[in-house]
Amino acid sequence: MTADSGYFWLMVALLGAGGGLLFYRFLGALHRARLLRDLATSRIRSAAQGYIELEGTGAMLDGPAVISPLTATRCLWWQYSVHKRVQSGRNSHWRKVRAGTS
Repeated sequence: MTADSGYFWLMVALLGAGGGLLFYRFLGALHRARLLRDLATSRIRSAAQGYIELEGTGAMLDGPAVISPLTATRCLWWQYSVHKRVQSGRNSHWRKVRAGTS
């Protein structure tokens, strides 16, 4: 086995592993998309917790307008969570910097 042959098989293995990971992520996204597509439309008074589909028209409440803090646009409701990646040596994790809900 030459050095070129070893490099080739290493690249084949890395590309195969990357392709397998992408396929796994695709199946997860497809599962979530089908889950959301198959939801029945609920009435607001009987809506369960979790994923639901509501249909209707939203209207602003009396009083000052609700402005989203991250995009500065008018909205009916907002929720956000900002995370920062923290590196410590060879390990990294995400730390919540701030969050809010209207």
